[in-house]
Amino acid sequence: MATPAPAAEKTDLTGVETSIKDLASTLESQTVTLGEIKTVVATPPAPEKVDLTGLETSVKSVISTLESQSSTLAEIKTTVRITYWMPLVIL
Repeated sequence: MATPAPAAEKTDLTGVETSIKDLASTLESQTVTLGEIKTVVATPPAPEKVDLTGLETSVKSVISTLESQSSTLAEIKTTVRITYWMPLVIL
């Protein structure tokens, strides 16, 4: 006669079951969050309209100043040419 097989010991899996439930809950929460992120990335917000009036005014002022300085610079160049080059021509 054969010896009967030993009776299997019962193992308490309560801790493992609890951990699996916690992991499933965390995974579900993260899946929802990931879906929300994908929605935001897929539809970026419309850019805000920026008022550039002040900048345009400043740029126009700079252009005006440069234009007036250009004519002044031209006058200086003419004066320098006449002052420094004319004596050489006379000699």
